[in-house]
Amino acid sequence: MNIFVQILANKVFASACFGSLFGTIIKILLQKIKINEKSSIAYGGMPSGHTSFSIAGAWSVGINYGFESPIFGVAMIWATLVIFDALGIRRKTGEHAKAINSLMGDLFERKDAETIKKDFQELQEILGHTPIEVTAGVITGIGTAYLVNQFWPFWN
Repeated sequence: MNIFVQILANKVFASACFGSLFGTIIKILLQKIKINEKSSIAYGGMPSGHTSFSIAGAWSVGINYGFESPIFGVAMIWATLVIFDALGIRRKTGEHAKAINSLMGDLFERKDAETIKKDFQELQEILGHTPIEVTAGVITGIGTAYLVNQFWPFWN
């Protein structure tokens, strides 16, 4: 069997990929109906694409190899790290960016700030996720893992 077909047929890999895809599609739909104000291609927003990606892959490992298996434990540790990063470090970084942008805005009001102003690019403020966005990512990921493991690969 061709190695690319083998990779595509891997339900764990497919679950993670579809978890990210479905998370992005949901983000776009929520943005279209004005529930999600954040850009669908930027960091942040509902659901968390990183969370749906990592949980879909981990949950698929559990479905295929057992939820008591060591490999599921490792997959969940990895997914938990991704979630903590989205909730903690990236979210705090976004708050810092907001504060820096505010300070720079105040600085730009000074008359002698032209040299600083021309070199400054405003920092992206939405980097992390709220707990509800992560929860939506978990739900999306688990649902995706079940769907993929039920219907993937479709060519068999």
